[in-house]
Amino acid sequence: MSGYVYEMSAAFAGMLADTNRQKHVKTLPSGSATQLRFGIVVHELAGKAVLPSVASSVPAGITVHDHIDAVKGGYDQYDAVNVLDSGTIWARVTNAGTVTKGGPVSYASDGTVSDGGANLFPNALFESGAISMGGGFDETPVVLAQIRLGHPLATTTVVVEEP
Repeated sequence: MSGYVYEMSAAFAGMLADTNRQKHVKTLPSGSATQLRFGIVVHELAGKAVLPSVASSVPAGITVHDHIDAVKGGYDQYDAVNVLDSGTIWARVTNAGTVTKGGPVSYASDGTVSDGGANLFPNALFESGAISMGGGFDETPVVLAQIRLGHPLATTTVVVEEP
């Protein structure tokens, strides 16, 4: 960082958004050769956290910011990845993506979220619109949205056909 900023950002990618006790964080080893950034959707495959571009059934959750790994900008392969699967968190928004407060959460193959992602995240709602946050460690602005995972009103309908 080349200097001081007058004000801190309201949030950063992967930051837990409230102090509600109704949250659940699990830890998975990273099975991704590509770094898993904070605040992205990851899938679980063979007990490991991977990017959604790897074939697997459902999202495991959103990666939680870790102060020890913050200097690297995310989790490297074999790191212990903290993943929120229930609660409220700040997630990275897809470049030029739109976010509708109160709407369902979709995500892209890189784990970023928006209204128009290729995959729907079950039981997740946007708690805010897209908000641009100032720099951070590398002084690059980032667009984030607050997401509630495990929201009881954000049910995904599963159709089961009877034989």
